[in-house]
Amino acid sequence: MDTKQDRPRILIVDDEPSVLQICTRALLKSGYVVQEAADAEQARQYLDQGRFDLVILDIHLPNEDGISLLKHIHRMDPSLPAILMTGYPAMETVLDSVRLGASEYLCKPFTMDSLLEAVASSLEKK
Repeated sequence: MDTKQDRPRILIVDDEPSVLQICTRALLKSGYVVQEAADAEQARQYLDQGRFDLVILDIHLPNEDGISLLKHIHRMDPSLPAILMTGYPAMETVLDSVRLGASEYLCKPFTMDSLLEAVASSLEKK
């Protein structure tokens, strides 16, 4: 029997409600358990409260960038995979995210197929 506890738990962090909604819908339809956070502070609260199998986060967030949050995530749990996404790709942020252990890097706009492939790949690596 498939229970909610057996399915991978994913935290999505983005300050754009439409991105959260579209990604959440695709992930839920694919059988994942999803928690949304609109900023890094809310994400930290969720990370402190529960266990996640993957974090998907935007690089550009209000009050704190995704690179800083990625550092926090990997201090808490170095094995927790993270996918970074941005609408403003820059070589420096790509290199920083890879150096800091991001499992994937998505440039907005991306297709739901590419999101789901990145999620499956990241979870498989874990």
